[in-house]
Amino acid sequence: MKKPLNHFTLFCLVFFAVTGSAFPANEYFRSIISGDWNSTSTWQMSTNSGSTWIAATLTPTNASGVITVRYPNTVTVTVNVSADQVTVDSGSISVNSGIVLTILDGSGDDLTILKGGTVTGSGTVQTQGTLLGILLRPGSNFNAMLKVNSGITVAYENATPYTARLYGPVTVDAGATLSATQSGLVSYILEFYGNLTNNGTLTAAGASGKTMRFKGAAMVNNGSVTTPVFSFDSTSTLSGTGSISSTNDIYIGATGNVSLLSNMNFSPGSEFIFTSGAVLNPNGFTANLTSGGLVLNSGATISNSGTFRTQNSVYLNLRGGSNFNAPLNVSSGLTSATDYSSPLTGRLYGPVTVDAGATLSATQSGLSSYKLEFYGNLTNNGTLTAAGASGKTMTFKGIVFVNNGTVSTPIVNLDTNLSLSGTGSFITNANILSNRNVTLTSNHQFSSILINTGATLNTGSNTVKFTASNPITQNGTLSNTGSKIEYNGTVLQNISTANIVYAGLRINNPAGASFLGNVTVNDTLSVIQGSVNLNGKTITLSPTGYLTETP
Repeated sequence: MKKPLNHFTLFCLVFFAVTGSAFPANEYFRSIISGDWNSTSTWQMSTNSGSTWIAATLTPTNASGVITVRYPNTVTVTVNVSADQVTVDSGSISVNSGIVLTILDGSGDDLTILKGGTVTGSGTVQTQGTLLGILLRPGSNFNAMLKVNSGITVAYENATPYTARLYGPVTVDAGATLSATQSGLVSYILEFYGNLTNNGTLTAAGASGKTMRFKGAAMVNNGSVTTPVFSFDSTSTLSGTGSISSTNDIYIGATGNVSLLSNMNFSPGSEFIFTSGAVLNPNGFTANLTSGGLVLNSGATISNSGTFRTQNSVYLNLRGGSNFNAPLNVSSGLTSATDYSSPLTGRLYGPVTVDAGATLSATQSGLSSYKLEFYGNLTNNGTLTAAGASGKTMTFKGIVFVNNGTVSTPIVNLDTNLSLSGTGSFITNANILSNRNVTLTSNHQFSSILINTGATLNTGSNTVKFTASNPITQNGTLSNTGSKIEYNGTVLQNISTANIVYAGLRINNPAGASFLGNVTVNDTLSVIQGSVNLNGKTITLSPTGYLTETP
């Protein structure tokens, strides 16, 4: 039995020598020539942690130890394979089309690309595992497609300049996370130069300096972006069903020109900042600002296509020389809009709509002498106001103003030839500037109005109501033929008479009214509520005029 046993032992030794199974697990591998990953001739291996090297009898997998691709070798992945602890040391890995190189979670950095190292090809590098690290040193070139399939993948550079770069397309699958750094590491930046599809999470743990910069041509975001800072720095398209968020800021850089291909939510923890030269083109879709503030610097533009919508409590810092050309829709909450630096005048050049229940303010409470100018048409179904001191001003320079809500700004300037309509009210003074013509196309409610020299208020055939005492200061032209002017306050009102001839005059104030001077009424003087004190003055009715009083 001894002889047969010796024969069996010899057979096993030969078998192990051929198959390589006699070696311990975690063999080290290094490339020796350019060739296919699954060819043993491409590799040398070490069974003693790199002390000595022999010709490879196996090819590396995730069960191996450290795998190094050296200069000037190019290792081509021709069949699907899994690996861990891969270092590209000035060499190159090329993944063929339709092939997947899967990097699994193991000890240390799972994939390191040193200066001069390249990962390329039309195939895919896929990451899987709880927490993987991809260390991308300056001068490295990750040009292949990266697919973050599961778990958390951290792509970073941990030495100056702390900027990691991915040059190929990147996809983050649902449930997976791509992070710019690990918690506790500060000021790390991850840049994307290829297209980016996020169906999972883009994030960066730790301090506020963590940044992701998108420099590709197309970003599709169906997941969440929660980095401290996210920046767009190229001419690109943005689409998807997700939101762009940040714990601090979202940027469009000086070279950023972003066109939407779907509705998109922007939710900065602090501000959505447009650097001078930055462009956002809604492109027929809606850009929603749901938190924080918008800072539109001089030379930055929001294009006149689609809609820019605000929700909740947000602010618009419209710096001098900026171009807010898109239609603005204030859909809910309070939106404050002005320039919070000198010259303290914010400008909106596109049409503006304020929805019912929403408020657009010329400034935030506690700030004085801030102004907001409207150059497009304005539809107010909510509230236009300005918190704080009396110097707050809104100036309307568009041609159509539909007011179905409330205007309570301390100073309201009508500074164009415009038509005014709607069922709403002005509860502060409306000021028609010199050489401007305001035409009412519906009944309207005012507190008071100032018609400056050279200005005209044409009331058409409508009823114009006033709540203030002596509400009409008429230094220009009041054209009210065929219309009625009604005093409908709740405390005693003085009737304005200077430079005024009334067509129809109605007193509808239970507290009554008193005349300040003689006046002519060409059509009808109607006393609906309250007593009228002539105050020693004369009312002249035209030959066709008449007086009516409620019993």
